[in-house]
Amino acid sequence: YVRFNRKRLKGAKGPEDTVRALGTLYSVLMTLCKCMAPCTPFFTETMYQNLRRCEPGAEASVHFCRYPKAAAAEEDTKIQESVSRMQTVIDTARVLREKHKKPIKVPLKKMVVVHSDDRFLADIAGELQEYVLEELNVRSLETCNDILQYAIIKAEPNWGALGKRLGKDMGKVAGAMKALSVADLKAYEGGKELT
Repeated sequence: YVRFNRKRLKGAKGPEDTVRALGTLYSVLMTLCKCMAPCTPFFTETMYQNLRRCEPGAEASVHFCRYPKAAAAEEDTKIQESVSRMQTVIDTARVLREKHKKPIKVPLKKMVVVHSDDRFLADIAGELQEYVLEELNVRSLETCNDILQYAIIKAEPNWGALGKRLGKDMGKVAGAMKALSVADLKAYEGGKELT
């Protein structure tokens, strides 16, 4: 959180946003401190004494505080889903950079995120775009929902599994699979049966 939000914590997006970011950080650290207190009493006590300066009327010790309860009502599934999507994009891009021997230290001109779900693309191109660009060291990010513009879709049989089951008919099935059009494959992907 701190690494992703350094600029926000320093006031880059205005004083109101800075207060919100610092409030979130304080809340997370205080909750973490209370949760860890039974396991690491001395470390959390030192941490708590520093944090409690911001909260007049706080307990004298972290060990006097009640253990925090999970607040299910505060969960925002949309935010969790958006951050999960961002992590997927970052992890996939890191794997691709590593595969093509492009270290993170070397900036890239642009990155194109291709996905068929428009909500997925909206999450990545929205508020989370700044985090993706910074984390992957990319100058610009584009989104595209036309998978065929960047990929080739084709059916490839699993020779080992189908060979045992079909025997001599395997050649016919493999030929029929390779003859499938992109529209047929997309329909199959959408749940339609192929005959």
